Amino acid sequence: MDSNILERRLKFYYITVVLSVFSACVSFAYNAWRLEISEDNSTTRTAAFQVLLKLSELEQGMYSLHYDRQESWTPRNGWVAVVLVKDLSMLIGEDAKREADALHQAWSDQWGRLDQDEAAIKLMVNKIDKLRQAITLRLARLE
Repeated sequence: MDSNILERRLKFYYITVVLSVFSACVSFAYNAWRLEISEDNSTTRTAAFQVLLKLSELEQGMYSLHYDRQESWTPRNGWVAVVLVKDLSMLIGEDAKREADALHQAWSDQWGRLDQDEAAIKLMVNKIDKLRQAITLRLARLE
């Protein structure tokens, strides 16, 4: 009878050890996955906020150039902002990248007319708004 009790206890201990190891492995895998998701979300948020700041600077500069005729802001400043936006957009998501590429293309086509052409300003503001919308939607979908 003693060996029967010992055998049952050993089976119980073996089962407990196996379940503990399995539980530890599952927990480790979940934590690693969650950490990766959190890091991706953090990168996306940081890039998104930087892009939103650059977009507001770009829009403000375009308005200063067109409406106020301030020459302290030049299209060169815009090029720097647009290229940075394009570079950072790849960290945000596919929709943001596509809209940033469209913004870059529109800037390439319109930058020389921003100080005189109202249609060029409206086109650029439209592209900026579409990129903002893509960023906002991406931020809303973060886990």
